[in-house]
Amino acid sequence: MQIVESEEELETYARRAFAASPGDPVLIDRYLPGIELEVDAVTDGMDALIPGILQHIERSGVHSGDSIAVYPAPGLSAAQVATVLRYTELLSQGLHARGPLNVQFCPFSPRTSCPGLK
Repeated sequence: MQIVESEEELETYARRAFAASPGDPVLIDRYLPGIELEVDAVTDGMDALIPGILQHIERSGVHSGDSIAVYPAPGLSAAQVATVLRYTELLSQGLHARGPLNVQFCPFSPRTSCPGLK
């Protein structure tokens, strides 16, 4: 894995990655501005039980799963909490999910993104 800060660095690294594994895919992820929140819920497809919202310590975006989070998420506004809870319910209903549901959110102006759903 390589973190790049410019298009030039990306091109250099991509050339090396493609040369090292011709014919294999090269995965590219992007850090998102803002914080990353995580919700663990249990759903029956209509209602979702959401015990709380966690906040990741590291930068927002795709990570290897060894992240550190704090609970409850500090510094969230009531509007941000309401949005995360509502989006989690809407996702569980839209997906007809049953059982455990894990969702990551990146709330930043002007909208909230959902980079991960399990």
